[in-house]
Amino acid sequence: MHAAMLAELASSLALHGPSLLADGASIPPAALQDYWVVSRNRSTRWHQTLALHRQLDRSGDRIGLQAWWEQHLPTLEEILVSEILTRVYAALGHGLDAKHAEPEIYPVVHSVHISHLEARNRVLGLMVAQRGGSSQTTARLNQLRKSVERWTDVLVAQIAAVNPDAARYGIVLERTLEFADEAADQAGAVRQTHRRLLTATLRSSLLRQLHATAANPDENGKISDAVLVCIRPDMFDSLGTLQSLWLHRLRHSAEQTDSVLQQLLVPNIDQTDLLGDFEAVRAPAFARHRPR
Repeated sequence: MHAAMLAELASSLALHGPSLLADGASIPPAALQDYWVVSRNRSTRWHQTLALHRQLDRSGDRIGLQAWWEQHLPTLEEILVSEILTRVYAALGHGLDAKHAEPEIYPVVHSVHISHLEARNRVLGLMVAQRGGSSQTTARLNQLRKSVERWTDVLVAQIAAVNPDAARYGIVLERTLEFADEAADQAGAVRQTHRRLLTATLRSSLLRQLHATAANPDENGKISDAVLVCIRPDMFDSLGTLQSLWLHRLRHSAEQTDSVLQQLLVPNIDQTDLLGDFEAVRAPAFARHRPR
């Protein structure tokens, strides 16, 4: 799988992030473990490639350095572009854990995010030093970096629109918050149209800037599989489109109403879950209105 497809997955994940957060379900531990393990394996490959450049630089092998840039340019692009998914998934995991008493998702996705930051910083260092790389190549990578950073802020902002704390995973906080305000103002058909245009623009924008060769296609595919687990089949409608946030809220409201009605129809109210909840709030709730 090409890194551009991971960015497209990040777009779908971000644009439907509000629905995922409203649904409130957790991500299976096995999927989180797969995401962490495969991400670590890919990170190890990245660092091995970057370490080779350092060895060639120390040995003074100028021809080897030039060959390294030609051979491993797709790896540098992959590190930059796949960071979009890493940050978006971390932002989503942060929001999902907000509804849990103990953090389950955040430690994993944040750990992958930190590891990715280390690889990204090493790539930026290579771009600045330009040891063995041409000015044209580093200029193209820098343009890709700028594009990726802006797209990251746009996508993280979709989640930050309903979970402001997620803005920390954007590149530029002020810009992410500005995009989040715009996303919060969108609704209905406008939001749906904006989603389609955003995904299409992201795809075409990145494909024009990326090498056709995928650096780690197998690892990227496994990461995609692990991330896709959080988008469950029941979140799609009959046409295969993810349901809107409004439909999720409506569905859950109906489910909660049905649950309450079923429990009220039980012959013995002591056998229902409602009694425990009622007893838990009755004393403090009615004490405020008790005559003194």
